[in-house]
Amino acid sequence: MSEENDNVAPSDKDKNYLMPEDQKVEQVNTENDEKNPIDAFDSSVQSMHKICQGLLEKQKNLEKTNMEMIEKLRSAEEKIEKQSLELQQIRQNIQLKSDVSTEPLETDNHLNTDSSDFKETT
Repeated sequence: MSEENDNVAPSDKDKNYLMPEDQKVEQVNTENDEKNPIDAFDSSVQSMHKICQGLLEKQKNLEKTNMEMIEKLRSAEEKIEKQSLELQQIRQNIQLKSDVSTEPLETDNHLNTDSSDFKETT
């Protein structure tokens, strides 16, 4: 009796039960395409429309991300410029202070040289 069950060909319902879900959908679509080509065309158009909508959404997300990155870069450039100007001002202040502090030394050295010259002549 069990040998008879093994030899019996599976019915279409059994075949569908054993098939993966994607293959089932594809088989149903193929059967529908054969029955009504206009519905098949509409189905294809709808599928393409969904794909295009998905791509458009991804493109919008990419554009938004790009704009955010551009804004961050601009902000970083502005900060760099501002800090560069601040550093230049600090450098100038330091240079002015060092110039002022070296002037008295030069004057003192000049006076010391003059007094030593005076001592030598006497």
